[in-house]
Amino acid sequence: MQEDYESYYQDYWNKEFDHRKNIGYYERLYDPFKKKLILKGKKSVLDVGGGNGHFIHYLGIKNATVVDISDSGLKFAKKLGYGTIKGDLHKRFPIKEESYDVAYCFEVLEHLNYPCKTLAEINNVLKKGGVLFIGQPNTPADGTHHVRRIYVKDLIDDLYKTGFKIEWVEHVPAFNKWQRDISLIWKTKGFLGKITSLFAYFLSFLPESLRRFLAYKIPNRFSLLCIVKAKKINK
Repeated sequence: MQEDYESYYQDYWNKEFDHRKNIGYYERLYDPFKKKLILKGKKSVLDVGGGNGHFIHYLGIKNATVVDISDSGLKFAKKLGYGTIKGDLHKRFPIKEESYDVAYCFEVLEHLNYPCKTLAEINNVLKKGGVLFIGQPNTPADGTHHVRRIYVKDLIDDLYKTGFKIEWVEHVPAFNKWQRDISLIWKTKGFLGKITSLFAYFLSFLPESLRRFLAYKIPNRFSLLCIVKAKKINK
């Protein structure tokens, strides 16, 4: 399984990241919330499942450690100047308890079979009062790399169960103009799939204010991605 994982992600780090960089992937999703994702002052930072470290690099965080199971991802992170720790996110992290002030876990949990175990372990390595930022896509499971769909309500419940309290939740609205591509309608398989794609295409013409309103009111349908700030509950 490790070989399959590494084979897939080595290709990802070499190709998919360049694609994301070229289309301004992080900027499109996270620029409206960027200031809220950075804590002031000198903080010890852990990027959980951060692979090559490019998300925290996008945030402008210079001093951080990336924990991931991918050798190729960690190799890239080292080139960016980050500390690296190889660890399986389903197991105990090879990290001393209460070591970090801040943790980031972006676009990771949907790849894990047991996300609650990972959240509990993040809580374990955060200092008292430590902060966790999560970016969670609202995308269907594909049975391979996205093994589960995590709805925002379930994510919040899991955070409470694993010793966190929620400070805020933000949403990136779905059906953005940069997702607008009429060719996808013809590429979609099946009549129902084509109708759904056509509906999504027309929704992309809605005013941003309305799409944002819908994302917050009906996140399961209209949120592309949620961002959560949670704080470790001191026991």
